[in-house]
Amino acid sequence: MKQRRFERVVVLLDSSTVVGDAGVGFAASLLGADGYMTLAVSISGPEASGLREFADAEEVSISEAAELYLEQVAERLGPYRVNTSTLDGTDLAGDLKAVVDESSADAAVVPASLAARALEHKTLSFPILVVPDELTAP
Repeated sequence: MKQRRFERVVVLLDSSTVVGDAGVGFAASLLGADGYMTLAVSISGPEASGLREFADAEEVSISEAAELYLEQVAERLGPYRVNTSTLDGTDLAGDLKAVVDESSADAAVVPASLAARALEHKTLSFPILVVPDELTAP
């Protein structure tokens, strides 16, 4: 079976877990050589706990912590064209829809830990690919 390729993918990250960026590798496998990836992270909700801890330890704002986290993940992506987005996170499903629309993405990759919140009460016009926890656990 041939795997579908996308031109633009949004990857939702979960800073509350060490495997919160595992969807990046999966998303990279979905992109062609000239694909675009938008990394997105929420600065509120339970998924932002890692960012809050980092911000407190480094005495920076949570927005600055989010920017640093996104930069670190983006640096590991090599040849892909990467954009980043910081989400408010109070309406994660709405925020995800907005970033997909803004980036003209074909799909979104979401960790299983955030799937319920990312899909909550929304009718979405793009595929959501959920990365199962058992595939990302160390």
